[in-house]
Order: sequence, then structure tokens, then C-alpha cells
Amino acid sequence: MGDEFLLNNPGFNRVNLSFEMVEAITSLHFAWARVYGGVGYLYNRKPALDRGTLQWGLELRAPRRPSLFFGSLVEGLLFAPVFGADFRSVEQLGWNINTSLLGGLEWSRLKSTRRLRILLSYYRGRNPYGQFFDQRIEAYGIGFYIEF
Repeated sequence: MGDEFLLNNPGFNRVNLSFEMVEAITSLHFAWARVYGGVGYLYNRKPALDRGTLQWGLELRAPRRPSLFFGSLVEGLLFAPVFGADFRSVEQLGWNINTSLLGGLEWSRLKSTRRLRILLSYYRGRNPYGQFFDQRIEAYGIGFYIEF
């Protein structure tokens, strides 16, 4: 719901969520994997939320191989399965774990930094946006990503 609706309908409880956060995250890289983790600290927060956050996760990218399906259309096209998992826990919400998963395929060409990804996504946890931060949600999706 828009802010205007909430302001004009006093029966709805409006939370004007605002905060700034400092995060420290580190990662370890392996041949086909990366794991990461870190902490966050909220300040300048309204309403007066608890301050702590934790975040950790992993990324997996299989070695690139020639694309059998599209390889005849684009010379030198490679593909690789990719997967990512991100977990975030917030003190304000009882340290419950919010889970975000992505997985799919990535295409690129040899010696190119450009990539195309088609990924399925899943999210389960608290709503990460705005005034509905304390509501539990579950979402599925598909995305097309282009990296330059």
C-alpha cells in the first residue's frame, strides 16, 4: 500500500522504517565456490530497532563447458550451472533466518566478461522492504540477468 493511502486511512498502522547500517563481510574463494559471512550494525534507526544482523551464504559455479544447445548458433559459447544461497538473520526479529536461493544456467563466451543468466529464485522469511519488515513472506520467481 502506498504511503498516501496509509496517511489518509488512520485505521492502518504506518511504520516509517528508516535506518543506516555498517556491515563487515568477508569471503573465501575456491576453484568453483565462494563462501561468505559477516555482521551488521544498525544506527540512526527509526523506530528504535535492535541493532544486530548476521549474513552468510555460498555461491557455486560449475566449470564452463561448450554449450551443446546454443553452441551451433554462437561460436565459442560456453555454459555453466550456477547456484547461490544467502541467509540473513536480524536481532529485531528474534534472529529468525531469512533464506534466499537462486539457481540456473549462465552463458558466456571465452575471454568475455559478458554473461547471460536465467535463474529461478526462492525467498522465505521476513519481508525485507519498508514498513512490512515484520511480515513473513514466501516468493518464487524467474529472472533474466545480463552482466557487462
